Amino acid sequence: MKPKKKLLFLTTLILIAAMSIGWVHNEPFKVEPPEKNGKFVLHKIKSIETLEEITATSFAYCTANGNDISDEFISRVQLGSIDNASQGGTGGYSDFTSISTNLTKGATTTITITPTWTGQLYSEAYRVWIDYNQNDVFDDAGEEIFSQTPTQTTPITGTFIVPDSALNGATRMRVILRYNALPSSCGSFNYGEVEDYTVVIGSNGGSDTQAPSAPGSLAASNIGATTVDLSWTASTDNVGVTEYEIFQGGSSIGTSTTTSFSVTGLTASTAYSFTVKAKDAAGNVSANSNVANVTTTATPGCAGINSFPYSESFESDFGVWTNATGDDIDWTRDSGGTPSSGTGPASGQDGSFYLYTEASTNVTPAGSPNKVALLNSPCIDLTGVPNGSLEFGYHMQGTAMGNMEVLASTDDGITYTSIWSKNGSQGDVWNQATVALTSYAGS
Repeated sequence: MKPKKKLLFLTTLILIAAMSIGWVHNEPFKVEPPEKNGKFVLHKIKSIETLEEITATSFAYCTANGNDISDEFISRVQLGSIDNASQGGTGGYSDFTSISTNLTKGATTTITITPTWTGQLYSEAYRVWIDYNQNDVFDDAGEEIFSQTPTQTTPITGTFIVPDSALNGATRMRVILRYNALPSSCGSFNYGEVEDYTVVIGSNGGSDTQAPSAPGSLAASNIGATTVDLSWTASTDNVGVTEYEIFQGGSSIGTSTTTSFSVTGLTASTAYSFTVKAKDAAGNVSANSNVANVTTTATPGCAGINSFPYSESFESDFGVWTNATGDDIDWTRDSGGTPSSGTGPASGQDGSFYLYTEASTNVTPAGSPNKVALLNSPCIDLTGVPNGSLEFGYHMQGTAMGNMEVLASTDDGITYTSIWSKNGSQGDVWNQATVALTSYAGS
């Protein structure tokens, strides 16, 4: 039997291309005011004759807000049955206390927060509080349930356990995203957003022993050689479903808080079976869903580069190479110098033309610093090439020059491995690189 054929795809941040990414970049910065909190004075009548003055924390929750959500805001909060997508509250605050979920004492619970950046990515910090003792403040011990120092990771996820000392009933949860610094539960800050929700706390006491219903109508779609998408109808529960666990055969392969899951890393032309179970906050587990049987497709034949030696100098067009989708900017074919001075070459290495990216901002049209440009090859069939290599010319000149990288994939572009890279200005000269492909021989 013939061995299964694997296909090789290459993507690179530059191949036989001029790269002018010299620029002077001023990193945006933000300055924020200190937090503020306060109390007020209550008066109560002890008797007809006496007025006693006492100092107490406000019986209305303190206010908190971000002054500016134009750069970043909270776009989704997931906790139990809460799955709330939003577009940033007016004045940096959103009152979602009409949205609630049940929480069980002693159960491990997961909260997921998704930010949205309207342009540049910034580092965001997060904190979440629950008013466990229902005294209208978030500063009591143990009421901060999640904290994340500034990060650009998205989404961010944390777990917590509701303590047995928490009072039963409805109370408030506060979620805050703040630019570059951990927020306090009260007060205003320059950049970010605050959202309030309601959680209903119940006793663990063995009271919730009811398992969710089994997920229904499990189905497979977008079946490929190594991947498949699964979807199902939601389970129901007396308290609330917290997550679904996905099984391949009898082995768990992951969890999802939604009713879909993407499976990767499969083998072409192979039969698989999948099932899903639902879980609630008390740890009750449903019965299996129906079984979804799947057979992955065969690895497609390579209709790309399969005749060697192969060469391309972009004299007529892009040839079989293409600009990737989903990156930041595209490669441009040109000759005779790039728009910005002191960066690109005067002519191609082999002929007149080359591909380049423009990053300088002082040209017309302005370039795109701090961006990624991907140039993709089609599949490359190396089944009969025992000692193959990739050779290309590159030109890297400019101030604050970025990084150039060659990546290879054997699973149709799902995952990539870096096989060559270069960083920084390499002078006003065409350089030559040779990358061995012996590890991909026979692919």
